[in-house]
Amino acid sequence: MDLRGKRVLIMGLGLQGSGMAAARYAAQQGAIVRVTDLKSPEILAPSVRALSGLSIAFVLGEHRNERASRWRSPSFFSPVQVASLV
Repeated sequence: MDLRGKRVLIMGLGLQGSGMAAARYAAQQGAIVRVTDLKSPEILAPSVRALSGLSIAFVLGEHRNERASRWRSPSFFSPVQVASLV
């Protein structure tokens, strides 16, 4: 799948696992990446640090549903989808 220039919305960064892997993969493939998570920036600081240096926009502490329609395709929703990409 060619992700260059495509908008990728990842809902759920988490502290370890699929959210971080999906964000890293999509950014490394040249996607325009936004990650959103309900957890606070303080709780997610280790994950954000682990992804530093990559072009990723973070929206933490909320999910902005009104903007989700701008991030149509592709989106990663589950570890199964992420595993199939690597």
